Amino acid sequence: MKVLFRILVVLVAWSALVSPATGSTKAVAIPSTYYLPNLMPFGDATGNGTYQQVYDATRFPGTIIIRSLSFVPQDFGLPGFFPGKYEISFSVTPKLVCGLDGNDLSQNIGSNSLLFFKGKLDGGVTIRGKAYTYDPTQGNLLVTIKVTGKPAPDPDILQAAMMRGTDCDGSSRAYNFPQEPAMGADNVGLVTIFVYSPVNVNSVQREAQPFRKSRPAALAVGDVKNGPIVR
Repeated sequence: MKVLFRILVVLVAWSALVSPATGSTKAVAIPSTYYLPNLMPFGDATGNGTYQQVYDATRFPGTIIIRSLSFVPQDFGLPGFFPGKYEISFSVTPKLVCGLDGNDLSQNIGSNSLLFFKGKLDGGVTIRGKAYTYDPTQGNLLVTIKVTGKPAPDPDILQAAMMRGTDCDGSSRAYNFPQEPAMGADNVGLVTIFVYSPVNVNSVQREAQPFRKSRPAALAVGDVKNGPIVR
């Protein structure tokens, strides 16, 4: 109950930020429950490297525009991302949850790849970036995070321990952190809160329909028909 309650609190907090006039921003958490803390990839103990996480397409409500990502911090230690440079990209991948390639991470990147965020992070649990349109009918969602510029870890400081879910709970990950060293894939993933705007598919379909010529109005005196003027 505590697990579910904590994520609900975060989602409610996000809902409070939505403009009541539009109500266009929503949030979904994947996995929906958390199990244990994990320092990868935002923590002080993992060093520089590459982290990937795949999310089950069926967990999303439909075509959406992703606005930001948030993560659930652990209760102990310093909250927020450990200082460093982070490059975050989205793509649609044919790989399954619990089926990422842990030996060659480039094999997991699929179509519609887009850079979402590139810059420094120091504290906080939310990343806002370039809007990304995701259509779950095209495949699962992959997030790739490249980490550089982290300072040496301080044994007296524990920072950026984020909660992860249980095995294959809608998500899994692959990673390569040579400073550890650590490379491979496993069946868990960080609880990720996607803040998004729904896409009105019906309106898009209406706009995409071919132009239909309306029935012409009855000719009146003064109109032109095949050259001569109607009298």
